[in-house]
Amino acid sequence: METNVRVKEAMSTPLIVIEPKATSEAVAKKMAENNIGSIIVTKNGNNAGIVTERDICYKVVANRLDPTKTLAQDIMSTNLVTIPSNKTITDAAKLMVNKGIRRLAVFEDEKIKGILTASDILSVSPRTIEILRELYEIYSNPEESLKVQSEEISEGGTCDECATFTDNLIKVDGRYLCDDCREELED
Repeated sequence: METNVRVKEAMSTPLIVIEPKATSEAVAKKMAENNIGSIIVTKNGNNAGIVTERDICYKVVANRLDPTKTLAQDIMSTNLVTIPSNKTITDAAKLMVNKGIRRLAVFEDEKIKGILTASDILSVSPRTIEILRELYEIYSNPEESLKVQSEEISEGGTCDECATFTDNLIKVDGRYLCDDCREELED
């Protein structure tokens, strides 16, 4: 279930950045103004880290820190997970699941050019939700995922045999099939 859609086609641009000395309040305002859930922290044009809405919630609000005094550099994550812009969104989805994250910094020509979120991937390729679901099952419960031979996908999707969209897909031998195609296999 591979897709040829490249990360650069799905990533969010332009890249929104903020300085490390910006307050958490300024970070939150900039995210709200741009309707984004994360912001890259840059120092002298170099990427220093990322602040997400979770960082503000968990590190500032939950700890009752003053958002007008808590700086971006105090709450940012410096282990920025990146992906090249020419990789596929399937590669990106697998990396997100493997790392347990919801966004990736996208680089091209050795510079961060944008952010790719799980929502960006799903908006381009709804079938990727099946990949994310499978990978989540594998990484969160590897023993159980090996036992599962057939599973229903209640959100719907496209049949791997006839390419018809349906609300009822069942995974059979590694392929998602609609009711009609499953019946043909059983006959």
